[in-house]
Amino acid sequence: MKRVFFVTNKRDKIMKSSTYYKNRYGDMYFWHPIDENTYEFRMFGNILEHCRMGFKISDEEQVDHTDLAFFDPSGGPFVDYHTEIDGRKVCHIEHHNKCFYVEVSDE
Repeated sequence: MKRVFFVTNKRDKIMKSSTYYKNRYGDMYFWHPIDENTYEFRMFGNILEHCRMGFKISDEEQVDHTDLAFFDPSGGPFVDYHTEIDGRKVCHIEHHNKCFYVEVSDE
């Protein structure tokens, strides 16, 4: 049986892969490892209905979903470059195929 943790504030930005968490609305989510440095954010329900994304400033008129500054599904968690997964800091965030992916580094 997997343990479930409630993430309630910024101190809880240190997370582990394959561990279930609950946000402030009780929605379950976890980080699924794709490879050694990449994780897919998985959340039960439709997170894109109410999700904020931060886009980096670009000279182009198109929005680049492959290089985000943050994402924040309704109820959390707020994921940015201060978030840690398995003791490694997020260094890249992207959104494609209706999923969020983060890359981490040992920095």
